[in-house]
Amino acid sequence: MATKKKLSGPERQKLSRDVVIQAAIKLTDEIGIEALSMRKLAENLNVEAMSLYNHVKNKEDLLDAMVDEVVAQMYLPNCDGNWRQEIEQASLSAHTVLMKHHWASMLLVSRPAVGSAKLAHFNAIQGCFVDAGFSPQMADQVRHVIDGHLYGFTLQKLLYPTPEGDYATAASQFLPLLARDFYPHSYNLVETVAKGKYDGKHYFEFGLTLLLNGIQKMLEIEKAKPEVKKHALKKIKD
Repeated sequence: MATKKKLSGPERQKLSRDVVIQAAIKLTDEIGIEALSMRKLAENLNVEAMSLYNHVKNKEDLLDAMVDEVVAQMYLPNCDGNWRQEIEQASLSAHTVLMKHHWASMLLVSRPAVGSAKLAHFNAIQGCFVDAGFSPQMADQVRHVIDGHLYGFTLQKLLYPTPEGDYATAASQFLPLLARDFYPHSYNLVETVAKGKYDGKHYFEFGLTLLLNGIQKMLEIEKAKPEVKKHALKKIKD
């Protein structure tokens, strides 16, 4: 009578929802989100694939849980503190976490906020801006701008084809493809990078500071007397 073949590899560990989620995150960091499957995760854990469904409903449930765990690693701002300091720390922390988990940014911008960590983070950011003096509607607009910088910058950095620190070489290779007479500004910039006079790198902190400066100004306007506020807003629109 044939006996069922035991799984080879490391000794089986006792499964729990947290064990499955943590293993999925670690595996996805290594192989990428496109390669993740329930079968590969089960093999990685040295268990039968069907046993995973005792802890996650399906792959969609697993992905939502993974996203929420990644958000849980980010700094949660304290609404009672200095709003600018708290938002800056939260944004820098989020960028660092997303750079560590390359696959997470796309999931975060494409899946609804259903996890407790994601909802708590959303609530804390919104609360910081409301407590600072913005109306809930204006706080939502400001928060959206911060998110745009966070995810836009992070995705661009992750997807840009030039390896970090190799901009001069890339610029030298790209320069001959630019017609100087047609694209003078582009040519001059790329030439500057190719010659090593400018590193060509972009920094998350730079854009964040610009945004925070603008938000600070908007907050001052928001708190101003009605006639001052009306005049200031008109100047911005003009």
